[in-house]
Amino acid sequence: MTNPVRNLQRTAEEYRKLDSKDKRRFWADGFLNNALYILMVIFIIYTAFKNNNFVKPGSIVNIISLAAASLPMALGIAGCIVLTGTDLSGGRVVGLTAAIAGALLQKTDLSRKMFASLPAITPGWILVVVLCVILVGAVIGLVNGFFVAKFSLHPFIVTLATQLITYGLILIFFMLNGNNGQPVSGLSDQYKNVVSAPFLQFETEKYGTISIPWYVLYAVLLTALIWFIWNKTTFGKNMFAVGSNAEAARVSGVNVFWTTVLVHTLAGAMYGITGFIEGARISSITQGAGLNYECDAIAACVIGGGLGTAIAYPQAKWLHEHGCEVDVITGFRNKDLVLLEDEIDRHSTRQIIMTDDGSNGNKGLVTQALQQRIDEGADYDLVLAVGPVIMMKFVAATTKPYGIKTYVSMNPLMIDGTGMCGGCRVKVGDEYLHACVDGPDFDGHLVDYDDAMRRGVMYRSFEGAAREAAEGRDCNGGTDGERKGA
Repeated sequence: MTNPVRNLQRTAEEYRKLDSKDKRRFWADGFLNNALYILMVIFIIYTAFKNNNFVKPGSIVNIISLAAASLPMALGIAGCIVLTGTDLSGGRVVGLTAAIAGALLQKTDLSRKMFASLPAITPGWILVVVLCVILVGAVIGLVNGFFVAKFSLHPFIVTLATQLITYGLILIFFMLNGNNGQPVSGLSDQYKNVVSAPFLQFETEKYGTISIPWYVLYAVLLTALIWFIWNKTTFGKNMFAVGSNAEAARVSGVNVFWTTVLVHTLAGAMYGITGFIEGARISSITQGAGLNYECDAIAACVIGGGLGTAIAYPQAKWLHEHGCEVDVITGFRNKDLVLLEDEIDRHSTRQIIMTDDGSNGNKGLVTQALQQRIDEGADYDLVLAVGPVIMMKFVAATTKPYGIKTYVSMNPLMIDGTGMCGGCRVKVGDEYLHACVDGPDFDGHLVDYDDAMRRGVMYRSFEGAAREAAEGRDCNGGTDGERKGA
């Protein structure tokens, strides 16, 4: 284990060796990298001054309890984020597993039980129910992971579909055995005690009894388990390798397919645990438990710029195959550089190719084609833009006046893909995020494109010097002059 005191001393020694410019950069980077923690401290201090009750033991325990209730789900989705994806189905999986747990653990003497022929509520039966909801969540996660890995689909699209399917399963479940959509309530005391009963209690003269529920301990144990899986197992190391660069991981011998599937499966299992906890916490489980995110169909416009077309194509293909009307607008310098024209034509409602020189008959920018389609009455629900940052900036500017939801892919900023170098920091709204860890897809109307473009060129002079130096050397490291004199 590293010695934190020694690390601090080493950092201080390195800092003293820096010149004034590097010292300013050191502090600027320090503030940016730790901005979240700094803001949290500021908010805590401000709130404590405004409301004295905020820092009282009861309030602190309440905050910890609320965080612990959703922590298992956060641990699950964090793995998907490491893979540079996301999971929109998590909330509905929580709702489904909460309903299942509640229905299987209702009071034995309840007059209107969803399942009448159930065994007595014993620790063994509660354990069986826990395993059941974990299995349900894991199966849904497995489905997500399979389609993401097998067909190289964006997790945003796959999990959005799974979210809707899961919500349909919730509606069906609430209609079983004559329940007719009524909330699942009347939960057994044994179930609620396992989750919400206090495992620690403190008696204080000033604040009375302070209780910490069992699910806080569960959250701590799950955090330790996930930390161990991520940092001490081959699976965890493979997960970070795939998230950093899937192709490089594949060449290195990592099974990218099964790593992706298992990450999503683990996430689903964590959603199941969250559902078990949430069911006992809220006591009355309705069809709206989890996220209320409904969408029957998406009419999407996918915009690809240059090489971004290769990234946009799988998304357009999936949307089109699932009944969506898809316009694909692509832009290139000339007709000889056009990519995937035939493939996109087969998997889109309409394909519009723009070129800078008009060599294919359509001269102009992708934003001009997009504006023309909007003027013609195209009612887009979603626009996805992938390509040069400047192109994505003006796509977002085009859609913003019409309130069209727009996502942009900031992968042009990515370097090592691990979030360690900080080179892909992008300002989204009021916060700085990493394209490789938090993205690469962001709300196009919140991204600070000017800041992103400045970051993209800040090392251009160094890159040019390195390129010139490399071009002046042969394969053995000799310069042109050395070759001539040999």
